[in-house]
Amino acid sequence: MPSADLEGFGAAAIAGLATAAPLPRREPTPAEIRAWALGAGWSLSAKGRVPAEVRSAWIAALGTR
Repeated sequence: MPSADLEGFGAAAIAGLATAAPLPRREPTPAEIRAWALGAGWSLSAKGRVPAEVRSAWIAALGTR
């Protein structure tokens, strides 16, 4: 492919990125919630499902889902 074609391709690719929608916020991992919960004084096991009450408290404290 000639270099002039590559230059145009790069400009088109970058122009497309400028108009792309932002990525959706990712869900927190159980490890992230568990670390926050332990620091906030919650008592929970090191493994297994994070209780819904703890997840709700994390959302309320950090204002995210």
